[in-house]
Amino acid sequence: MDLNPLINYEVGNLLNKHNLLFPLIKAELIEDKIKDFIVQDEEITEELKKIKSQNSIKNEEEFEEWKIKKGIKTDSLKQQILKAIKLRKYTQDTFSNKVEARFLERQSVLDQVTYSLIRIRDPFKANELYFRITDKEAKFEDIAAEFSEGIEKDTRGIVGPLALAKAHPKVQNVLRTLKEGELHNPILIDKWTLIIRLEKMRKAKLDLSTRNLMIQELFEMSINDEARIIINQFLGKKSS
Repeated sequence: MDLNPLINYEVGNLLNKHNLLFPLIKAELIEDKIKDFIVQDEEITEELKKIKSQNSIKNEEEFEEWKIKKGIKTDSLKQQILKAIKLRKYTQDTFSNKVEARFLERQSVLDQVTYSLIRIRDPFKANELYFRITDKEAKFEDIAAEFSEGIEKDTRGIVGPLALAKAHPKVQNVLRTLKEGELHNPILIDKWTLIIRLEKMRKAKLDLSTRNLMIQELFEMSINDEARIIINQFLGKKSS
């Protein structure tokens, strides 16, 4: 895409200054990539059915009321659906063959985990609490609710479910070594001593939902890179 016939340097530079050039170029690139895809009326009808089902719309009267409430016009809604279907076709056609490689690259990040945590500043107190739990003098959740000094105190120690990658790297390493229900001895992270028990580890699988996520990630990476290259070339010509 050559921007020079479309906008001059000064306008482009001003748009870029206010972070408007990138989304504009990205939108134009998407329009260009999907323009040749054909959508059948039946496909639009099917998407309209999904919208009605997701919003518990029982009849056309409720559908009209829903559109008015949302401030959506019928033609505008159909155009949005048309664009969404075309984009889905483009991304599926372009990136489906790269999904497996992307999944293997991202699999560890996609793992979901739920764990219990007690966070204490005093390492000696943490050790005492750890032995109270291992000796069955007290339950983990009761100790967490009474003694933990982090926000997990309010959930009786439960953290998650969340992406394993969102946990502290040292916590990630600990969780990967544990079996479900297993308790780890206290570890020191920064100013805190942590007692951790793994509750549930859900390994990522390449199901339909994950496939669609991988395709979306690949598409975003590709379109963003292309938009940046176009902008850099356009703005660079003036300075060279």
